[in-house]
Parts: sequence; structure tokens; C-alpha cells
Amino acid sequence: MTRYIYTTLFSFFLVAGFSQETFSLQEAIDYALSNHPSIKLKKLDIQTADSDIKEFKAIGMPKVTGSINYQYYLKTPVQPVEDFISPAVYGVLFQEQVIEPRELGAPEVFEFSFFQPHNLSGGLEASALLFDGSYLVGLKAAKLYKELVAKEVNQTEQDVVTAVTKAYMGILILEENQIVLEKNITNLDKSLSDMKAMYKEGFIESLDVDRLELSYDN
Repeated sequence: MTRYIYTTLFSFFLVAGFSQETFSLQEAIDYALSNHPSIKLKKLDIQTADSDIKEFKAIGMPKVTGSINYQYYLKTPVQPVEDFISPAVYGVLFQEQVIEPRELGAPEVFEFSFFQPHNLSGGLEASALLFDGSYLVGLKAAKLYKELVAKEVNQTEQDVVTAVTKAYMGILILEENQIVLEKNITNLDKSLSDMKAMYKEGFIESLDVDRLELSYDN
């Protein structure tokens, strides 16, 4: 993981170098935290977890649903109905001798419809989830997942800050070493020049000059 972070940071700084020559330590840390791919992906996971939590909560909220239905019949459906009332009435009258018996003929048939040309109906329904074990488990799991991802983001951010700080301090140390080396080279160059002059005058041996010249080359 650490090697991956260092490699990623190196790529960040190479790209950023085209638009900015130098970074302060805080600027380097902020840039890495804003552009590290693992952190970006984990933050997207947090957003997904938030959506899942809201979805689970919506399942448990009371719900009210309404509906409206309209029907229009171009031709109203009808049902043929046999006239059973008239024969029954005449039968009673015959028995009571109110009228004389006679042949009534076949019962008449007429059309009857239970439908109206225009029909409008509506409905309203309310429901609420009182208790569901799977709902509670799912909601708890979504919250735990969000907490886990948040901890992973925090850990990754700390690793990035540590890696950036170490890399940044390493560069500062190298720069200081370069300054010291440049000063040492300057001093060695002057000392070597002085010793060569002293060797010409016979004050020192050639071995002393050779040793100093070797140090200067190194």
C-alpha cells in the first residue's frame, strides 16, 4: 500500500510540475488528498452508502397512495333479462279470481344494463411498516458499511499525509546535502590549489596533494 502511495504521489507531482514549479508542504498534502484515486473511490462509496441508508429509511416510512380511474363506454354493455314479474302478478290475480284465466304467451325479454356511459372511481390507501427484522438488519448493515468506508478513507488520508511528508522532507534533506557538498567542493578546490602551490615550493610531499585530489574527485 505504501509503495503504491509513493508511486501515485510521484505521478501527481510530475503532472503538477507542468503548471506549478514548487509546492509548499501543505500544498503538496492538499494536492495529494484531492487527487489520490483511492480516496476518490472511497468517497464515492460513502455517497453510495448514504443513498442505501436513505433507501432503507424510505421503506420504513408511512406511505399514502391514491388512485383515480375513469371509464367511458362508447356502447354501454347490456344484459337481456326475461320479464318474470308480469307472469307472477297475473298468477296471483288468477288465483284470487280477480281476473279470468287466459293465456299470457311467452314472457317478454328486455335489455338491462348495470353500467353507466361515464364511470369515475377513486381510491386512497395508507400503510406503515410496524416491524420487519430484515428491514432493521439491512438498515444497520448499511450504516456499518458507511462507518467502515469512512474509517478506510481516514486511514488512507493519514497514509497519504505521512508519505507526502516523508517525500517532501527527503527532498529538503537532499537539497541541504547538495548545498553542503557544493561548499565542500569549493573549499576542497581552494585547499587543493593552495597545496599544489606549497608542493611547488617544496613545503609538502606529493602524497599529500594526491590524497586531497582524490577527496576532491570523490
